[in-house]
Amino acid sequence: MTAARDLVVDKRDDKLGTWNGMRLLMELGGCDPAVVRGRLPLSTWMREVAGQAGMVPVGQPLLMHFGSDELAGETVIQITETGNVDVHGFDDDLFAALCVNARDPFDAAAALAFTRKFYDADTARARVVHSYIPQRPAPPKLVVEERDDSLGTWRGMRLIMDLSDCDPAVVRSIHALDQWIATLANRIGMVTVGQPLRHQTVDTNALIQLIQTSNIDAWGFGYKRAANLCAFSCKEFDAQAALKYTAKFFDAGAVRARVVHSYIPA
Repeated sequence: MTAARDLVVDKRDDKLGTWNGMRLLMELGGCDPAVVRGRLPLSTWMREVAGQAGMVPVGQPLLMHFGSDELAGETVIQITETGNVDVHGFDDDLFAALCVNARDPFDAAAALAFTRKFYDADTARARVVHSYIPQRPAPPKLVVEERDDSLGTWRGMRLIMDLSDCDPAVVRSIHALDQWIATLANRIGMVTVGQPLRHQTVDTNALIQLIQTSNIDAWGFGYKRAANLCAFSCKEFDAQAALKYTAKFFDAGAVRARVVHSYIPA
């Protein structure tokens, strides 16, 4: 069973802008090693949870083994017609960091309950954060969640950015998004790995790039002149510098950004 305290849902507030999706961020501790260390079960979970959220996968997932003196594990990322799903499984501490990013509402509590059971996790921590297209021109604003190591062992940070009134030539170009990711990774000291996942429709461009310490995803909405962006890293980086560069690159009229931390739940 998933206790209510395991899931924190940010209150939806449409005064912040036009609602443009939700991210379910999940952290699991004490997972079944056969699941958290295997690409096949991680990929199976991804297909199942995407189906629960009504998301249709596009193409094949990205798969990568990551390894260092401190951290090692598996990453699997799947792009869909209306979002993306990613999971990072850490070998040594049997921990998983997962994200379901969807343009349409879905049952986050049901997704968490399924996920916790699938991974046979001893502990779980999850939250829903909403994405909005900011409506009022304003300088970039960054809200940084205070790091609180009493919540568990720190395992990463996410910088989530929502932009509006962007340069249409940027948000309508998959090549421009590619350039943004490559330059951003370099500026914040990250190393890209392999080729990104790309997906294009008449109105939307999406690109997801693996980095050695996790991943960066970008969604550009040409008809809205808006973008939803996220950089997730197991290594700390300068979020303010990343935001400043991003706002300038997209020539955004308004930006909402936040830093959310990831912990192995105690």
